[in-house]
Amino acid sequence: MEILILFLVFVLLAGWGFAWYRTVRAEHSPNQKIFSDGVLPSPPPEGFYTGRVAGYHGGWRGKSFESGDKTGINIFGENREKKYPFIFYEAEGLRDAGKQVLRIDYNIPANPFWLRTVTDEIVEYEPGKYIGKLNVQWLPWVPFTLGYFFLER
Repeated sequence: MEILILFLVFVLLAGWGFAWYRTVRAEHSPNQKIFSDGVLPSPPPEGFYTGRVAGYHGGWRGKSFESGDKTGINIFGENREKKYPFIFYEAEGLRDAGKQVLRIDYNIPANPFWLRTVTDEIVEYEPGKYIGKLNVQWLPWVPFTLGYFFLER
């Protein structure tokens, strides 16, 4: 039993250490400057926006927004499969005090438990172009930034 507890503590500490490392790395990247210089999207995005993440070649294609009811969904694959719905609203940045962002919140019943800890934040850095920050909150008062993504028409 002691070995199991020690193993679980090690796994938790390793996960926290990795998340802290990614956060420090992200916040010292050129993307943080783009994010910091961006502004709250006004009006909010509407419709489909193509997404990209540097170094990622998976199936995610982007996000689709419905500004009327402040909801959206992620789009995957060539067949444009809709997965992982979200709600969005204006808020202060989780790690950027005083920065107004459009928060994309996955903490809704339709999503699996592991996704409910994810919160994206987007700002507009050029007309129709957005940079997003991917955050996780395993503890409510400790958000970690794992990276950035881009959205555009």
